[in-house]
Amino acid sequence: MNETLTYFWIQIVHYAREATKNPTNDFPGFLLMNPQLLNESEFPLVYYKRETLFGDAAKKGVVLPDVKKLPDILPSATPTIATNQIKDQSIEKLDDDEFLRQFEACTLTNWSHKTHVRMAWLYLTRDGRRTGVNKIFDGIKNFIANSDTARKTTFHFTMTYFWIQMIDLAIAQSPKDLTFEEFLRQNPQLMNGGLFLEYYKKETMLNNPTARQEMVLPDIKPLPT
Repeated sequence: MNETLTYFWIQIVHYAREATKNPTNDFPGFLLMNPQLLNESEFPLVYYKRETLFGDAAKKGVVLPDVKKLPDILPSATPTIATNQIKDQSIEKLDDDEFLRQFEACTLTNWSHKTHVRMAWLYLTRDGRRTGVNKIFDGIKNFIANSDTARKTTFHFTMTYFWIQMIDLAIAQSPKDLTFEEFLRQNPQLMNGGLFLEYYKKETMLNNPTARQEMVLPDIKPLPT
């Protein structure tokens, strides 16, 4: 048994549980938001030198990291929720042009569900579906690759397409020239991060590697058109 490695994973899993939102409140959803936890061989080496982590001292007792400090465990989920709300409020103060500029520059300070929806809504309303879809896909990939804010997330093709479909349908059914907040008041279902579960089984969306790479059709009911 390696005491240090055991402590490391307890610390990291606890931190991930407190610091991230779980869209489905189950283990697959937790892993969807924290894919780094599946990298059991390399992820500990972000914090420890190999010789330190697997040395005799680390096996017999807890040894502190010598590459970088472990993330702090939050005492409860409340501070995280409050912090996310503050960040959301800060982003809401940005006008649409500045919001997109920061998204494209990978400097947005929050990567919440609401941020996703606003970004997609802006591209779809400004550029139309054909061009907007490409900008959404490319933009998310770029943001995940280059923003510290999204470092815990991975691109999911089917999930992204699902939300494009739902947002585009809502745009078509809503009055024109709405602000984003007005659009959300007209379409409150879009703030339900688990909406996809009305159309997909959890295992189809969250446990299927194919769904991350390409479009997988719903297996509960068809997407609305």
